[in-house]
Amino acid sequence: MNSKINKKILQKIIDLAKLNIDRTEYDKILEDFGNIVQEVERIQGLSDNFVIGNTIFQQVNNQFSQGKKMEFDRDKIINSFPKSEKNMGLVPPIKGDSK
Repeated sequence: MNSKINKKILQKIIDLAKLNIDRTEYDKILEDFGNIVQEVERIQGLSDNFVIGNTIFQQVNNQFSQGKKMEFDRDKIINSFPKSEKNMGLVPPIKGDSK
């Protein structure tokens, strides 16, 4: 069981979702939520290698969404990706081999 998810937090989630769950199922649901949190943390750990690319992309995306004039260096963005092909940045897979 993950210490970030406890019975108090689980009860808040159940209340917010307006679910009717038998108390005998709490331990199994608590275990499932813990596994979900661990998997999300594992995936976040994998994406730590791509922070630079995401940061530049987010900056460009934020400029676009705010209606500001977009001034950026396309080559810098493309080069920030670990891999690129035909002048397009390639997003690495989340699971499996990154070949």
